[in-house]
Amino acid sequence: SNNTYQANTITRAQFGIAINGPVVLESGTVITQNIIGAPSNTIGFRGISVNNETGTTITGNTVQYVASANATAGAGGIILPGSTTAVNISGNTIRNISSSASSSGTSSICAVYIGPANSSANVNANTITGISNINPNGYGARGIIVMGGIATISNNVISDIYCYQDTAHAYWP
Repeated sequence: SNNTYQANTITRAQFGIAINGPVVLESGTVITQNIIGAPSNTIGFRGISVNNETGTTITGNTVQYVASANATAGAGGIILPGSTTAVNISGNTIRNISSSASSSGTSSICAVYIGPANSSANVNANTITGISNINPNGYGARGIIVMGGIATISNNVISDIYCYQDTAHAYWP
């Protein structure tokens, strides 16, 4: 509880920052002013991952150059895959997140993922750009995915989200 991750530069890892609290939710984690990923030193799966936490603040980070070939749901920038409550994700820059995985819909590569066990999240004033799935067979890319709970999504700038369309039009981009 009450841990702070501040002003770190993290490259060449599967996860940039991964917080996995115990079954009883930990509280008060602050993740701020970190630089995660670099052009030639990418992150392999998730920039920031937070699970089993309450009252977490994720602000002022740059999450970039996440390059995943993993088809598992929740690959991308800032990911809340499990139980979370009252998480604030604001003022972050999330850019250059890519995948070559055969995954679409809610399993698509994304900048922010709010999982089904989330009970409340605020996603505000983030800049999201350059999110892509480069698989030529047509799989998805998303800016923000919300799977459950209560989420407030406001004042984000989202641009340059792209993927290929499959020839049968089976996968929504």
